[in-house]
Order: sequence, then structure tokens, then C-alpha cells
Amino acid sequence: MHNLNRMNEYFSRDYIWHQMNGTDSHSNHDSSHIAMLRFLCMAIPDIHYTIINVIAEGDMIAVNSTVSGTAKSELFGLPTAQKKVNFKQMFFFRFINNKIKEEWEVVDVDGMKAQLSKP
Repeated sequence: MHNLNRMNEYFSRDYIWHQMNGTDSHSNHDSSHIAMLRFLCMAIPDIHYTIINVIAEGDMIAVNSTVSGTAKSELFGLPTAQKKVNFKQMFFFRFINNKIKEEWEVVDVDGMKAQLSKP
């Protein structure tokens, strides 16, 4: 089970999520970020993150990870039919007062779509 009700513990109130599509969401209370996380956890209920590398310098932390699991509901308009997915992602976090102030992400959405579209 994934507990997304603890965002305040990890993200600053004026948190900024820099999405890959160029959209910035502001505040840890922004429903778009929480909705995206809830959607991902519902679509891939056995989601598992494997940390490959973590690099820290100053107030920045970079995390390179792999995500795996079984997609059980529609993702990106593609039927999943219980398909296994495995994709890479990279996040950059800037911390202020021990909380995440900003986040940048690069997620291999195309790789995930390619896996889901295979027969």
C-alpha cells in the first residue's frame, strides 16, 4: 500500500514540480502531482522502484532509478492486460530546510508505451 498522505513531511509548502512537458506545478498541495502518483499506483499496484545511483552536491540530489511492476489498468490510452513493465527514470531534487523544494523529472514514457503496445 502506498501512503501519499505524507507529502507535507517531505515536500516544502512552496514545492515546484517541473514536469517533462514544460508545465510547472506549484505547492505540495497541488492535486495534479498527487493525482499522477495515485494514478500510477492504481495502474501498477505492485510498483517497485530500484535505485541505481544517487549523487548529491550542495542542495541538489540526483536519483537514477528503474520502475517495474504489472500494469493492471489502462495507461496512456493503451490496454495493459496484466503486462509487466520496466522503465527508467531520473529525478533531480533541490532541498531547502530538509524538504524537497523543487523536482525535475525525466521518465522513459516512450519505453513504457512500447512495452504496453506489444501483443
